[in-house]
Amino acid sequence: MNGLSTDQYLRVAGVVIVSTVVLTAVFLGVLAVVTGKAPGLGGRVPVYMLLMAVAFVISVVGLIRCDVGGGVVLSAATGAGVLTFCIGLLAGEGVVFTVREPSAVFGSELVVYFLAAALIGTGLSY
Repeated sequence: MNGLSTDQYLRVAGVVIVSTVVLTAVFLGVLAVVTGKAPGLGGRVPVYMLLMAVAFVISVVGLIRCDVGGGVVLSAATGAGVLTFCIGLLAGEGVVFTVREPSAVFGSELVVYFLAAALIGTGLSY
């Protein structure tokens, strides 16, 4: 039988844990933005834009080594940048919301539901 080694199990566990935490932060960020509990968001958008630009450049540099056309590289890098912006913004706002209003996050069962949904989402995508 071809099983996973201990290192492979640890890598998978790490990916699952990080992905679940980030997705939970994204869910909390959606809640914060939708309910209007993200004051000062406009002042943090430049940081999220910088994150998007870094992801775009890293994607271009990484994909340019592949044997694909420039249009494919540009499209994929643009998609990676936009996705990074969205995830960065929502996860960042989820963290800010959690720090500013911990009782709203941990005072109810909300965080447990978000963790469960994030874990299911991680499992489905894995």
